Amino acid sequence: MIILVFDIEYTGIAANPPRGWKKIKRDAYKEGGKYWHKTFARKHFTHAGAKKYGYARRSGEQFPFMSKAFLRSYTGQKWRKHKHTNPLVFTGATRADVMTKWRVQGTRPGGAVVIMNARGLNRRPKGGKINMRAEMERVVPEEIAKMAQHIGAKANKALAELPRRTRRRKRIGGK
Repeated sequence: MIILVFDIEYTGIAANPPRGWKKIKRDAYKEGGKYWHKTFARKHFTHAGAKKYGYARRSGEQFPFMSKAFLRSYTGQKWRKHKHTNPLVFTGATRADVMTKWRVQGTRPGGAVVIMNARGLNRRPKGGKINMRAEMERVVPEEIAKMAQHIGAKANKALAELPRRTRRRKRIGGK
């Protein structure tokens, strides 16, 4: 199980939060997790994503394509057996798990995207320093900004829909 956790700092409202603020935050964080999964998760399985997130080079990537050394490497095995060299993918089972077996948890301090059964990302190559799970969990600053903008928009929309609190004045004593 992989858990991607995000926390958001906010300003304003803190002094006198409206009723339902905790639920609004939790729902907004949940929407932020859904947005990450829908928009950014798939990019982790592409060559462009490998560059963007700074993945470690796999064995065989430094050799000329289809050379003897390339074909003996892990990347060459992927090419021979499955006709692709996509990062974080060998057979495609882990990618399918990441894209289908997930849930989002909204909590008060932040949110989490939980990916179940992605066991392939926990494997480590023999003697290698590649951590596929850590690579999958990487988020770049542009994504953080987009997620924060999305979460803020959802929270602002929910805040605008809240009924305004009015203060009732009570008359104490006398007429």
